[in-house]
Amino acid sequence: MTRRPSPPIKDAPDRLRQRFRASGSWRIWWEPEAAVRKLGFEVVEFDAGAPMKACRGARDLNDQVALARVTGGAPQPRRGLICIEDVAEDYLRSMQFLGLVRQTRASYRGAIRLIIRKWGDVAAVDITKPMMRTWYETLYRDAGKFQALQLIRLMSVLMSHAELRGWRPEQSNPCYRLGVSVPKPRKRVVDWAEFDALIAAADRVGLPSIGLVASLSMLAGQRLTDCMAALRGDFEERKVVWPGTENPASVWVWFVDRSKTGAEGALLLHAELAPLVATVLVRPAPADAKLIIEERVGRAYDMDLFQKRWGEVRAAAVAGGAGAQPCESLADVQFRDLRRSFAVHARRGGASVDDAGDALGNSVGTNDRLKDTYMPPDFFTAARAVAAVNRPAKNTRKIA
Repeated sequence: MTRRPSPPIKDAPDRLRQRFRASGSWRIWWEPEAAVRKLGFEVVEFDAGAPMKACRGARDLNDQVALARVTGGAPQPRRGLICIEDVAEDYLRSMQFLGLVRQTRASYRGAIRLIIRKWGDVAAVDITKPMMRTWYETLYRDAGKFQALQLIRLMSVLMSHAELRGWRPEQSNPCYRLGVSVPKPRKRVVDWAEFDALIAAADRVGLPSIGLVASLSMLAGQRLTDCMAALRGDFEERKVVWPGTENPASVWVWFVDRSKTGAEGALLLHAELAPLVATVLVRPAPADAKLIIEERVGRAYDMDLFQKRWGEVRAAAVAGGAGAQPCESLADVQFRDLRRSFAVHARRGGASVDDAGDALGNSVGTNDRLKDTYMPPDFFTAARAVAAVNRPAKNTRKIA
């Protein structure tokens, strides 16, 4: 006798059924009991080839059952009314969305796809605060606190947009005062020994480009996307007249166009960073070519390639080897910690909050890209922050 194979889902949620067919395939479906059917629920079929998705779908349906027992019925789409998918599509064509910077628009589109997948055919006027709270709790449990907060915030944007279009009553946003948990901001700071271990590991595994990206973030305070997008022509050795002086001094400047905020700026390159950039620029290439090229495949980094190489370098730094000591503390470091570390080290070195903000690009104002002897005003304030990023002085006191 042929033994029947094990079911695709070992620990199935409530109401999720599995049956082995004579054809050799599995049927997976969610089946409400009689009392739940009276609330408006029906059988839902799932793809047996996607068991994890079936589990999530079953848990979502069970959450809707719990909500329906409180409200008296299952949320049903109402034909002829504006649905969430309609609201989302209209928002994506709106001035509010098109006025966002490119990186933010890309992030919003991804989150909106998830919202449409869940709520697309539900009428906008039918969305209630209990529904949003239940969804938030489900997201928190299954997707994590960060995605739960992101999707609720973007759903709030869509609900506000629906109000502006007259598709919901004014001041009826069901995502307001929802009692969501705002995760504490990350505070990890990379110290100088850890930074040196990363740079050494990048050289050791033949990926100095990763070391240069890390240096642009740690020593110039810029986001990963802007470091990867930097062009060779964005870096110039310029003559600058410092405030209070008369004679121009030669410095390296990075003219950066920040993708997230749209703020343009001019950054003095740190004393450790300038020679690294100058070494790259010695190699012949057009001004509009990317500054940083991955060594093994010979092309500029995209996010997927960078994450793979960054993970390799970090793992090499943690493990040590080839005469290098292991740096196990780097195991929990994320690339975005380098930008935060720049700000922390600048403040420790005496830079003001405003100076650090100008370097990070968090200031309110934006600059015209002026490439002359006299730099934009925030060049000098940002330069104070860059100059304040210094390694701690070594203790050279002799012991008698």
